[in-house]
Amino acid sequence: MCDTTGAVRLPPDVYQQLQAASALTGLSLESIAAVACLDWLRRHDMQRDLWDMQGKPGPEAHE
Repeated sequence: MCDTTGAVRLPPDVYQQLQAASALTGLSLESIAAVACLDWLRRHDMQRDLWDMQGKPGPEAHE
């Protein structure tokens, strides 16, 4: 199970963008942040698939 007790610190301008999105959509800041993270993960997985198809090492090869 995931630990959901931690907090994410964001720059003030990002926080303001999240607040504006929350006001427009009626969604909570947490919901909007979760969707943004899931979208990033989805796009990251698609990039990893592209690297695999091209035979290129993924970002973990540089760690």
